[in-house]
Amino acid sequence: SVIAESIQQNLDPARSLRRQPTAEEAPPVRARLSPVAPLAGRAGDAEATSVVEIDPPHHVNAHEPGEPGLRGLEVRSGSPGREVEASYPPGALYRERLRVHAREVRVPIRVRRRDASPARLEVIVQPCTDRFCLPPLRLAVLVP
Repeated sequence: SVIAESIQQNLDPARSLRRQPTAEEAPPVRARLSPVAPLAGRAGDAEATSVVEIDPPHHVNAHEPGEPGLRGLEVRSGSPGREVEASYPPGALYRERLRVHAREVRVPIRVRRRDASPARLEVIVQPCTDRFCLPPLRLAVLVP
């Protein structure tokens, strides 16, 4: 079945994964922060939303995709001394067993930082279509 093939592609990257996009090709997924500057110039906690935009026909696995071996959506700190707490939406049921997001997913986050210097978030996703999955992508988002 297609779902078994997709799962197998995720579990056996040497055999089935499509190549990584080249530098000239835009990845099918982008991430940004809303509002753009939740902590602008100050230390402390701030709430924001990590917005992940997904180009059709791709989708990304939900944080808890429902199948072992699949890489789920994750938003984490990419800077030392910073913490990120994320409230992941469950995703839509796909092929009766998997949870995925298509087009756009909004992840509410709380960012904690000790000083006013810029921080970096990492949004990790694995874009897939009905036929194949790309290797996981690590998207950097600057928190001014």
